[in-house]
Amino acid sequence: MPRVMVVDDDPDIRAGLERALASTGYEVETAVDGLDALLRMRDRPPDALLTDVLMPRADGWSLIRSCRVDPRLAGVRVLVMSGAPDMRAIAVQQGVDWFLLKPFTWAEAVIAIGLVLQGHHER
Repeated sequence: MPRVMVVDDDPDIRAGLERALASTGYEVETAVDGLDALLRMRDRPPDALLTDVLMPRADGWSLIRSCRVDPRLAGVRVLVMSGAPDMRAIAVQQGVDWFLLKPFTWAEAVIAIGLVLQGHHER
């Protein structure tokens, strides 16, 4: 069963994504920010990381950079979610696999994660 780490400082978004992903067969772990996620992921790397961009302590960009330099996490597929459309260009520059513009439906997120885990990229 594929593992997905959901990282967002909004508890409603975390809970909604966790329910939607778990109901479709994913094993889901959540984190409140990039630092929390990084600490959890090092013990057991997920197959995919779905992260918000703007969060306290450690934002999504710093989380992605930390994953890229850690050999245990370098292969994790990365999806970024943000309410700012201009973040899409930054996401592409950072080499993320998929960008989700908030607001999105839980179904859209589930589909995007499935596509990314199959090797597809949004470009």
